[in-house]
Amino acid sequence: MAIVIRRRTILVIIIVCCIGYLLHLPNGGSMEQTNRIRLLTAPMKLCYFISMAAESLGLSDRAVVTRKIIDMAAVFKDTASEDANLQITNTYIENVRVRIARPSNDNSNLPVIIFFHGGAFYMGSIDTHNALTSTLARLANVVVISVNYRLTPKHPFPAGLEDCYTVVKYILDYKDSQKLRIDPTRVAISGDSSGGNFATVITMRLATRPVTQFLPRLQILLYPSLQVFDMMLPSHRQEHYTLVYYDIHHLLSIYLNKTVDKSIYANNHTSVKQKKHYRKFIDWSLIPSKYRIKYQE
Repeated sequence: MAIVIRRRTILVIIIVCCIGYLLHLPNGGSMEQTNRIRLLTAPMKLCYFISMAAESLGLSDRAVVTRKIIDMAAVFKDTASEDANLQITNTYIENVRVRIARPSNDNSNLPVIIFFHGGAFYMGSIDTHNALTSTLARLANVVVISVNYRLTPKHPFPAGLEDCYTVVKYILDYKDSQKLRIDPTRVAISGDSSGGNFATVITMRLATRPVTQFLPRLQILLYPSLQVFDMMLPSHRQEHYTLVYYDIHHLLSIYLNKTVDKSIYANNHTSVKQKKHYRKFIDWSLIPSKYRIKYQE
């Protein structure tokens, strides 16, 4: 009997420790909606643990395992066909899979938001971001085209970027606006995280080398990944908003399909000459004071 009680006690302690680890949020007291963030990050911690264990056992690469878990979770919560206020169409544009959401009560040629999902270039899909894109379409009364671009490591750079660029070019050069009932003169390009990187790159490419009939009218970036020049910014060093748990050099390695050295952590991946030339373009002190968040060590 004593052995059974001891085992149960050990099991309870292990469970409590696991729950504590999953819900622990470093420096959480300084954030708004702390409990909600705990609930959002806990599944990612669990996903990270499972993927790392799978890679350690030689079963699969952690990126592949993480993507499969995220995709499985997205299937359970997919509500693409449940919103009566939206007309959802799953189709292809120039061989790239997309999901088009438009308000069902408006048949006019509506503005368009072309959206690229985040996921560190190796995970995410139109399913994982369906709630976001559907909300955009419904509340903004626009057509949202969500792009299911190819992911790393199976399709390294620039495969995903080119998929997104292909869709943007098609829409901006769209001739038969009545077919999709869109206005190609009012197109916004948007994305979160790595998708924000794609949105930025494509916008800059079109601005410097215009090849389409129209240009994007608006850019909507949600916490975009914009640079790897300075990897010692407050958001990299401070355990605050834990969105990505993988090593940065590993993410870059699978995205570029090249080995990226850990020297990137100490900003030793750029030369003194490069630092002097490019520092002025990304100096955070250029941000207006009213938009800054006070950083504390």
